[in-house]
Amino acid sequence: MIDGRDNDTWSIGYFYMQLSDEFGSAIKRNFDDAHGVEIFYNIEISKWMHITPDFQILHPSSDRVDTTYLAGIRARIDF
Repeated sequence: MIDGRDNDTWSIGYFYMQLSDEFGSAIKRNFDDAHGVEIFYNIEISKWMHITPDFQILHPSSDRVDTTYLAGIRARIDF
């Protein structure tokens, strides 16, 4: 994706979760389907260290909870 950064990786993912009809109307009354998206970029600092910032947008199954925006960063060190 970035010239000269051949060992970096990135991805975009999407999920969709549908409630089963087996739950019945008691659950369906308070919850609905959920879905979200995530994007990350894995930066190779060295062969033994990677930094990965990521961003997620989550639309929960409950109408009582707002859409959530989540930003994070992860570091991995291989010994």
